[in-house]
Formats: sequence, structure tokens, C-alpha cells
Amino acid sequence: MSTHYGRDVRSRTNGKYYDFIEVGTADHSTITHFCARHEQKHAAWIGNEIWSTLDDLRWARGLAVDPIFYHLQALPDLPHVEKVQAAMDEWSGENRFYAVSPESIMRHMGAYHTYFSTDSWAWEVDVMWYAGSLGSLGKPHPNLEFMLRNIGRSDLLESKLVDVYDWRGLCHKYNVRSVDVVQLDCEGRDCAILRGMLRHCEKNSLWLPRVIQFEANHLTPRAEVESTVQSLISSGFHVSHRTQNNIMVKRDY
Repeated sequence: MSTHYGRDVRSRTNGKYYDFIEVGTADHSTITHFCARHEQKHAAWIGNEIWSTLDDLRWARGLAVDPIFYHLQALPDLPHVEKVQAAMDEWSGENRFYAVSPESIMRHMGAYHTYFSTDSWAWEVDVMWYAGSLGSLGKPHPNLEFMLRNIGRSDLLESKLVDVYDWRGLCHKYNVRSVDVVQLDCEGRDCAILRGMLRHCEKNSLWLPRVIQFEANHLTPRAEVESTVQSLISSGFHVSHRTQNNIMVKRDY
């Protein structure tokens, strides 16, 4: 088994190297699942992008960040992956997080069905199956709010005050010097988090990740997405893959 010994010696003064950081994990489709070899949990295949000398990625160093304790608890336990109960945004502080509680989701799973949105492509879904992935910082997720209203259960939407990190705050708290792969799935806050990342890394471009995948769907204004992409390109990235929902960028070397 390979180790991080060489990295740890340097980290005593300069911070640690992380193989990955993922934000907005829910309890599926994560890099943590990929490293734990839990393919049945829809592991995030961006884990294939990790550059590592490790023989076994179950020893990878990572941070899994989500404001919902239940989601973090459901993730595999890996020896060098820390679970962080918090949200992320452009600036550190506190904010309200809107979601259906895990208890309500489990109690009502399968009981309510409606269309995901008013779009022509929208399909009828099990509301509680989707609700677990539609928590949102600062305001309710529009699709979750729409579905709950349609089934007459807006009362299931709860909010609570949560800790919020910007990229600098997360790096200082967890002694992050640099990270290889970053995955963001933050329901409209992805570009804001990236602005905070670029601001933090202005002092040293080596602090920037090598690979970033982030959500860029209808929850973020198109102009904000394009501005973020241009800022990333100006910082040495190129667009590796792009769909209507997600963008992957990689550092140019």
C-alpha cells in the first residue's frame, strides 16, 4: 500500500495535500463512494480523475461537505476522509438551509407523486425520492417548493441555521494546502463557491485544484455561469466536458 508520508512531512508547515474535496454530497453519487468501491451507490466517476500513487483509493485523503448530518452519516467511513457538516458559499458565516428532513423523507417515501416542474420535458416523480437531493442554501429549491405545493405538503419544508464556509475558511479550518479533484453539487451556489476559491488562490496558483466539476443548470443565471467559466479559463483552466447541467474544467500545464 502506498502512503502520503512525503506529503505529510511538508504539510506540517504548509498544509496538507488532499486527493479530493466534494461539496453537496447528499448520500449518493460521491467521490467518497468511488474511493470506497461502492459502485452500487452510483459512485461519482470523476473519482477516475484523481492522480495518485496510492494502490488503493480507500486511503485517499478527502473532505466530504454537506449541511445534513444524515447524508454524511450515510457515506462510507474511510480513514483519511473527513466529513464536514456545513454549507459552502462565496463568503463564510451563517445562513438558513431549506430542506425536507430525512425523517419526513423516510416517513413519506412513495406516498406522493407529481411533476418535477412546469417544463414540457418534466416527468412525474416520487417527491420524497428527489427531496433528499434538493436542499438549498438561502432560499428553498424552486423545484422542491413547486412539488411540495402541488401535493399540498408545503408544511414539510423546513429551514435551519447552518455554518457556512467560503473556500478560504474551509482551507484554513482543515489545513488544506492544495487539492487534486473538486466536485461541487450545491444547488445554485456552485459559481459563488468558485469565486471564493479563485479569490483565495490569487496569492498562489498552486493552491488551485487540477480538476473541478460543478453544477451549472437552471438554478444559476446563464450570465453568471459564463462569467465563472471565463474566470476559470483566465486562471489557467480549460473546459474538458460540458453538458446542460454540469461543467468539468482542468488546469493547463
